[in-house]
Amino acid sequence: MRSTKVGKQLLDTFAEDGRAAGLTRMWMLSDAGHRAARLLYDEAFDPGSTTIDTPWWVLG
Repeated sequence: MRSTKVGKQLLDTFAEDGRAAGLTRMWMLSDAGHRAARLLYDEAFDPGSTTIDTPWWVLG
């Protein structure tokens, strides 16, 4: 895992830009999966053994 969490900074910037434009919820399609989300955000939801067909992330 990168110590600076570059991906997290990128996603945070994306969410900040959306909020500045007046958006309250943003969706991002990613094939990175929940393990990647856990690496980016310590508080990310862990679905356990649940299978999710479309890996959407909610930002905002």
